[in-house]
Amino acid sequence: MSINLVLLLITAFVVAILLAGLQYFSVKNTKQKKNWVVLLGLRTLTYFAVFLLLINPQFNQKSYTIEKPNLAVVVDNSSSISAFKKTETAENIFQQIRSNKNLKEKFSLQSFQFDANFKQYNSLSFRGSQTNLHALFKNLNALYGKENAPAIIISDGNPTYGSDFIFEAKKYKSTIFPIVLGDTTSYQDLQIKRINANKFAFLDNKFPVEVFINYNGEKSVNSNFRIKLGQTTVFQQKLNLGPNKRAEVIQTHLPAKSVGLKTYTAEIETLPNEKNTENNQQPFVIEVVDESTQILLLSAFPHPDVGAIKKSILQNKQRQVDLKTPTDAIDYSNYQLVILYQPGADFKEVYKKIEAFNLPTFTITGPKTDYSFLNKIQDDFQKEISTQTENYLPIYNNSFSSFQFDNIGFDDFPPLSDNFGEVTFKKAHQDLLYQKVNSIETQNAFLSVVEDNNVRRAYLFGENIWQWRAKNFRDNDSFETFDGFTGKLFQFLASNTKRSRLQLAYENFYNSGEPILLQADYFDKNYVFDPRATLQIELKNKNTSQETNVPFILQNKTYLVDLSNLQPGEYNFTVSIKNKPISKKGSFSIVDFDVEKQFFSANTQGFRKIADSLYYPNSVDNLIKHLINDKKYQAVQKEEIKKASLIDWYYLLAIIIACLSTEWFIRKYNGLI
Repeated sequence: MSINLVLLLITAFVVAILLAGLQYFSVKNTKQKKNWVVLLGLRTLTYFAVFLLLINPQFNQKSYTIEKPNLAVVVDNSSSISAFKKTETAENIFQQIRSNKNLKEKFSLQSFQFDANFKQYNSLSFRGSQTNLHALFKNLNALYGKENAPAIIISDGNPTYGSDFIFEAKKYKSTIFPIVLGDTTSYQDLQIKRINANKFAFLDNKFPVEVFINYNGEKSVNSNFRIKLGQTTVFQQKLNLGPNKRAEVIQTHLPAKSVGLKTYTAEIETLPNEKNTENNQQPFVIEVVDESTQILLLSAFPHPDVGAIKKSILQNKQRQVDLKTPTDAIDYSNYQLVILYQPGADFKEVYKKIEAFNLPTFTITGPKTDYSFLNKIQDDFQKEISTQTENYLPIYNNSFSSFQFDNIGFDDFPPLSDNFGEVTFKKAHQDLLYQKVNSIETQNAFLSVVEDNNVRRAYLFGENIWQWRAKNFRDNDSFETFDGFTGKLFQFLASNTKRSRLQLAYENFYNSGEPILLQADYFDKNYVFDPRATLQIELKNKNTSQETNVPFILQNKTYLVDLSNLQPGEYNFTVSIKNKPISKKGSFSIVDFDVEKQFFSANTQGFRKIADSLYYPNSVDNLIKHLINDKKYQAVQKEEIKKASLIDWYYLLAIIIACLSTEWFIRKYNGLI
């Protein structure tokens, strides 16, 4: 207790006496003065108790605790331990460490397990479908990053999920003690490390496939690599690997000949003495879609632009184009996109048909465009009317985000011609290209897109686009770059679909053992998420014809269904809503591929990068002795200082009530009230 506090308490007591004395000795009642000692004492005590409540005197209360260092014991619960036939070994080591009396006396043992996730130890099944070492060390850093807490990791060290664990492990300030499970002997092994392929391919096109192959061994080997579609080999190549060439990247393009999900298998012929053959093959799935698009190209007069656009469209075999005049008899229901070249008054009926069929359009203007008509017939933009022509150069817009496209050399393209005048858009739009007039760069629209009520429209303000295609050929000896750009634009315009009240999110294929979650969002007629619906998925296995019905669960404003227990195979499904005529169909494949079986030995190299020394099942006793004898792990005595009140407030309150009650009783008894 500080001197200031003592002085304050003494002052409070003196003031209490003075106040009580002033009150009792200032009155003339003789009866009251006869009992002045008792009454003065009670009143003084009351005042002093009130002052104590106001001052609330406190003092420091010290306590001491002995805190042991933490020791994290973590065991790998993934199926790779089972594949190495080390489940019993892992469990015995885990229990041996947890039950050691000397370790318990020195450390506070904390037990964990991990596979795809890191969690407190519960029970070991060794069925985890993934090994996420990055998550393991990230969680250890979060729990013990600021402590001197060693960690024992019982694992084969082979990660199959998450980021690289080396960097995260090196951030751990304390020592890591790996106990290595699995075969540490080096064997000859060919492995398909990774396959890169797009999820989608277009019918009658070729899609790229990239395969990474690794080799472990001291002798040169020859083998064959092939890619199969069912039982048909669609690609093969010889492999020559050895100590000086331990990896090879195979790149090829495969044809997409029919629509649907296609399951391919990449495989390597097994070496004569190869121990692990599970990693010699790996499936991958491609969904082949029909991108066929019928395009209508309308022009009232011949122009080189019309021919250039038609040829550019036909470079993609999935697109067809019909060249018509605006006065021709046309069935607009056959088309997914209409290109309007320099429209005039004779396009009036065309615009009525486009609106009736809700078709996307690509409008190209120029000096022959009737802007008086165009300003009235559409409400996307207005342009100042002028008879003067101007040449406009393109400026590439890096910020355009509606779809991905590259700068194909727009800065070097020749100018396009159009009537002079500023274009003012009345609806939300994005500009792919801006205008450059002479040497002045502007933010005026040159090539723009508008998305309005689920319909997409594009506008190019300038003729002579054929010169862009010709310039691209002169620079690259090919029209491919320019045609690729226009192809992306046409695909963006023609691929628009009406928003559905039921929307699904899922992958086309999954590996067996990994989480399979299908997400659904259901909206009411105002397109507001509806949490009251009852959703169900009906699944049918194409191979076995087995049918399964599973309800969705509402979670965080979305509907989810967990299909992780499904067997490998191809599935068709229908998602429906109870008492609603709304449903959606789809399909996906579950590939029989266990990533945990792709390793032939323990990852000792990875462990050596994060630990000073490695331990094995036969050296666990040495590790325990090391931890017990290591003096840098010592219990710490901690002092805890707490602020404590000299007297709790409810005691003071009781004293005040007791004093006032006694004083009142005495005064009442003596007739002083």
